[in-house]
Amino acid sequence: MAVTNVFTDTISISYTGNGKVVSSQVGTYTGTKDAGVAAVITAGATAQEIDVAFPFATIVAIILATDQDVTVKTNSSGSPVDTLIVKKTAGVVWANDYATTNPITADVTKLFVANAGAVDAKFNVRVLYT
Repeated sequence: MAVTNVFTDTISISYTGNGKVVSSQVGTYTGTKDAGVAAVITAGATAQEIDVAFPFATIVAIILATDQDVTVKTNSSGSPVDTLIVKKTAGVVWANDYATTNPITADVTKLFVANAGAVDAKFNVRVLYT
């Protein structure tokens, strides 16, 4: 009998200002596959290759987060399909029930990450899909 993996991830957004916290309702997302990488992106790197692959059409949820500003390119460092600016203060987060468009527009075969800063970046990506 074949075993089907089921992964359940949650996303919550909170905002604190003037001593008050405002939080969104927690979104719960279920998929049968996931991909993820935690990597250190060397300071000054122009196209550090990250081996991670996932299909575009079945993405349920995705997060790209870092502790330094980075630029992420998909599939090619020279002619990327997508180019994402990931700020240290605001990761890229998307789920299939968001009103915004998925920041990924095609199947991903690799990521190329640039870190123009003087400090190494702790970079994380996680993708939940079916």
